[in-house]
Amino acid sequence: MQKYGIIGWPVEHSLSPKMQQAAFDELRIEATYDLLPVEPSNLENKVEELKTAGYSGWNVTVPHKSAILPFLDVIDPAAAAGESVNTVVNRGGELHGFSTDGYGLEMAVKEAFNLEIEGNRFLFWGTGGAAQAATTHFALRDAAAITLVNRTHNKAVSLKMRLEQLSSGCEISALQRSESERLKECLTSVDVVIQCTSIGLRPDDSISMPLDLLPRHTKIVDMIYNETELLRQAKAFGHDAVNGSRMLLHQGAKAFRLWTEKDAPVEVMQNALKAVSS
Repeated sequence: MQKYGIIGWPVEHSLSPKMQQAAFDELRIEATYDLLPVEPSNLENKVEELKTAGYSGWNVTVPHKSAILPFLDVIDPAAAAGESVNTVVNRGGELHGFSTDGYGLEMAVKEAFNLEIEGNRFLFWGTGGAAQAATTHFALRDAAAITLVNRTHNKAVSLKMRLEQLSSGCEISALQRSESERLKECLTSVDVVIQCTSIGLRPDDSISMPLDLLPRHTKIVDMIYNETELLRQAKAFGHDAVNGSRMLLHQGAKAFRLWTEKDAPVEVMQNALKAVSS
């Protein structure tokens, strides 16, 4: 019996177990997929514990996507560039780290809005692990422009400098939340705004994005995969807005492929997500 799972803190809200277990069952792969809550202070010990326990691989979610890097043996170049890993494959005791977040977001944008990355302009609200991975992927996929907005401005500036080293053809900028006029000007030319913070995970969370600054044509993706207050208000304003379920589906399908070297049963995984989130 193969063992997989997802590490994070918190992790109880994750829909990945239902989705991945459905995929294993569909392809008759004898495997389990577990929720693995890991406090940040115990991350190194937990990685060793999973390896010793014979886990074939696992997903990584907040707040461990960057913190796990020193404990891996091999890191995929794109994941290393984004300083973020969300998928670990155990190959005979050697831990390989990958990021499938950028691919998942690319597919979500394409499906929801019929929009390619190449030649289009994106604003990322938040620069955590998923945003780092996604912006790296988007820069390498020839986005025309990427704007970064983060509560801690220095983190946005640091990510901007890394992205500029990856792509000379993509216009990269970092703005502070307080720069209302610059934000408003930038938002008039942005094709998609992507909400990457954890705000919205709790039902009583408010929103941090100034929807009144967004033109009506702006499309919005909230990486959180439930119906957040941001999505409710954005739709009321007339925006084309979607949650992160499509991103979750496609990043999960790519992780499944990395673990099993088999094509993921995407429709089965999608139906499992719908069943558990309805």
